[in-house]
Amino acid sequence: VGKHPNVRGYYAGQMGQAVVAYGDTTKTSLLWGISNSFFNLSEAKVLE
Repeated sequence: VGKHPNVRGYYAGQMGQAVVAYGDTTKTSLLWGISNSFFNLSEAKVLE
């Protein structure tokens, strides 16, 4: 993909789910991972 002249950049992402338990509480959590170049191509902000 990155070899095409009309592509400015690219990134990879992966999503998944995991069960998280602490004490008597169990929840399903969404996990989202992206490569570093995402922040060069997107205007998304990371909230803390």
